[in-house]
Amino acid sequence: MKKNLRVFAATMMAFVMTIAMTACGTEPSTSREETTTVVSNTTESPVKEETVTQEPVVEEPVAQETETEEPSTETPALTGPVDITIATVGGMDFNDNVTAACLSVGYDYLFEDIKYYLEESDIAIGVMQTPVIDGEQYGIADAIYNAGFDAFNVATVNCYDEGVEGLNRAMGALATDEVLTFGAQTNANHFDKIAYVDAQGIKVAFISGTQGVNASEDTVDVNSVDEDVLISQIEEAKSNGAVVIVVSLNFSDDVDSTVQRELAMKLGNAGAHIVLASGNQKADIDIDTLVDEEGNPVCKFVGAQGSFVTNTQRLTMITRVKVTVNEDGTVDFYNGNRIDYLPIRIDDEDHYKLIPITADDLENGDWSEAEKEFIEWTLR
Repeated sequence: MKKNLRVFAATMMAFVMTIAMTACGTEPSTSREETTTVVSNTTESPVKEETVTQEPVVEEPVAQETETEEPSTETPALTGPVDITIATVGGMDFNDNVTAACLSVGYDYLFEDIKYYLEESDIAIGVMQTPVIDGEQYGIADAIYNAGFDAFNVATVNCYDEGVEGLNRAMGALATDEVLTFGAQTNANHFDKIAYVDAQGIKVAFISGTQGVNASEDTVDVNSVDEDVLISQIEEAKSNGAVVIVVSLNFSDDVDSTVQRELAMKLGNAGAHIVLASGNQKADIDIDTLVDEEGNPVCKFVGAQGSFVTNTQRLTMITRVKVTVNEDGTVDFYNGNRIDYLPIRIDDEDHYKLIPITADDLENGDWSEAEKEFIEWTLR
């Protein structure tokens, strides 16, 4: 499904340059240095079809201003309903233990058994719970890209654990692999805090905010869970032509789900179709269609996503939400089978690898009653 657009682009560029130089009476150069560059650019991992609006930062981030292309505000003309599947996961904590475990096998190993589930989705998004360890950011970013992720929420409770420099490293490394980030800007990575991804001709916007972090200064600007800020960005996304709007919120482990749902209702009333909630709490089942007093659907709420890459829990999941964009532009997120899950165990004896759980695993595994209930729900 994912095509190697980078190979196609490089080939077409070489073809056009050859014609242009021939027309001018100049033979195209075939120096070893230029040939090596082309080969290098065409043997990387396939680039996905989604539209990328951020400029990648290749070098270590330094203070600079990056001009971002203005997103198109045109609404596509549809000839019928379009289904879009969005895969979501909890936070990724690449701490010292996880990093040390991955050094011998590579970060791709973490996602080897579950990447098919992400690649079958139109869009896959993640949460960078903590900034990547210095020196490992490009290996981690490569693995995230290779696993099929399209965009990452970097506005999290722990986004400053490695200082502004750590946030810069995370954003810069992801952008180098053409994975969009949303929720934060720094002076080294002055990206739009809203990420726009094209899926089957439909523009999907991703917005995020975090609890306990409200930094807005010369060097960094991170979205908080301030409802006024988030609602204003929902309005901005709509004005830029977004048809589907997803908001990803990050909380500490002491926030009651009622608070999360109340904020989700307000964001849904403002135009968000899906509201996600992640944080330090363990993965649980807290998924619902929120409705108003008249029973009209407001938004899909996906809470308690917990962590995805971590050494502090052994169960996690991928949640996929399907939305349908109708011919008149309305978005249906509640009728029919709109949610499916992939339950996953985090194998701490095998480099914290993410391994899908089957019905046989449920019968033969050493699970607590709470873990059994979680697995049974996701397998149903």
